[in-house]
Amino acid sequence: MEAAIYRSYGPPEVLNIEDVEPPTLQEEHEDRVLIQVHYASVNPFDYLHRKGYSPSDW
Repeated sequence: MEAAIYRSYGPPEVLNIEDVEPPTLQEEHEDRVLIQVHYASVNPFDYLHRKGYSPSDW
């Protein structure tokens, strides 16, 4: 599974597409489901969070 990951705050260049292990469900959580996401969007909060801002800064 691929994921967009950033390990430090900064410009868009800090984002990397990496292969990660897909999540699994543990048996003790019988009431949960795993949903496959095909597309996701980026909103202004995601952009600000990557730049290092937090809601307490606003």
